[in-house]
Amino acid sequence: MALTMMDIDIVMREPKPPALTAGSSASLKAHFERWDRANRLSLMMMKWSISEALIGALSKTDNAKEFLVAIGQKFQFSDKAEIGELMGKLMGMRLRNSNDEAEAVFVDKWIEAHTKDSKSVLRKPLILGEFGKSSRLAGYRQEKRDMYFVKIYEAIYNSASTGWPFVGGLFWQLMAQGMDAFRDAYEVVLEEIPSTARVIAQQSHKLLSLK
Repeated sequence: MALTMMDIDIVMREPKPPALTAGSSASLKAHFERWDRANRLSLMMMKWSISEALIGALSKTDNAKEFLVAIGQKFQFSDKAEIGELMGKLMGMRLRNSNDEAEAVFVDKWIEAHTKDSKSVLRKPLILGEFGKSSRLAGYRQEKRDMYFVKIYEAIYNSASTGWPFVGGLFWQLMAQGMDAFRDAYEVVLEEIPSTARVIAQQSHKLLSLK
């Protein structure tokens, strides 16, 4: 699900394209770059979703599909406890157990990859959507969420100030007081967290000033 929504499931559906040559067409180059980006991001997501000890027990490969196959082969020889651990860590692929430094590196690489694709492949502006930080994460503090929003907003503003590709962002998720049944730990209720409200307002004013 996560791979599909991020448009990087191509690496699971299609084999690695032939290496580029001086005579490769523009369409072949675009396809190779799309596949290569998908492969790198897929590997990154999977490796950050499981422990280093488990990664060390798998066959070495720089191909995401082969890495996934290696995990499947590992299942065949693992006891039920180890299988349960692997499955639990792979299901979400949302870095929910990663530390702040790992998350920051992932976000930087994700933005860099999508900026490159938007300019060279899609040639269209992008909206950075559904970013957020769960209040259920170990060590969570409101300041961490604010810093995360600032980091994303700075990337959006820096891009928008040059014209593109990122021209806006939508965090997950804005809610009003009294909507307790819909809370999912990512909710932002402006009346309850004025510091985050200020961060959002500042970003709005900065983007408005670009017009």
